[in-house]
Parts: sequence; structure tokens; C-alpha cells
Amino acid sequence: MKFLFIVARFHPSRGGVQTHAYEVGRRLVERGHEVRVITEAESGVTVGITEAESGAESCASVDGMEVHSLVFGDAGFLKKFHIWARMLRSDVRAYVRWADVVVCHDVFFWFVPLRFIYPGKFVMTVFHGYETVFP
Repeated sequence: MKFLFIVARFHPSRGGVQTHAYEVGRRLVERGHEVRVITEAESGVTVGITEAESGAESCASVDGMEVHSLVFGDAGFLKKFHIWARMLRSDVRAYVRWADVVVCHDVFFWFVPLRFIYPGKFVMTVFHGYETVFP
């Protein structure tokens, strides 16, 4: 099967969500599945074997997974719209078409505009926690 992971941060970034997505993806690759990852490019972090400049969009191979780091711009009120605009571009739509299963790790809202384009696509969301002052 072909899996597309959508995750805000990915290996080598540290954190529970990053580690979970990386380990699940690595194990899927070991079992013969294909895994692609869409994540946000982090300033100053180079992933895997890429030679891209920090903060630039890149594609890298990490333990058999194809990792696509995308630039969404600065944090702020409009960032969500920048994310949606970037997710609607043809390269990301091609990743979604390619996948049998799309797995959103905490960031389903990234996928929202694509849901209308691919209503029959099998999509699942993994909620890793909801930190707030309200139960």
C-alpha cells in the first residue's frame, strides 16, 4: 500500500508526534509499503540527504520514506490560508492521488481543501493530544 503522512514536524525534529510518525512510517517501509511525508520546512534543519538550504522546500529520503518539506510562511492569522494555498498546488495534489491512505497527524485542517477535491480518498486522523485549559 501507499501511505501519505501529513505531519507538522518530522524526523529529525524531536517530539512525540515526530517520533510516532517516523517509527510508524519506518515500520511500514520495513513491511514493503511505500511512505511519503508532507511536513513543514523548519528553519535551520536539514532532513536526511537533502542539500536544500535551511527554510527552503526540499525532498529527501529518510529510512526509505520520501519526505517533502514545504514552506508555509510566518506564523500568524493568515498562515492557515498560506497552508491551504500550498496544499492545493499540483505537486501536493499528486501526492494525494498517489496515496491509498492519507494519515493526518494532528493537522487534519491542512487537508480540508483537498477533502472537497478527493471526497472518496481514505483519510484518517491521529490525534496525539489536545492541550488546552478546557477539558
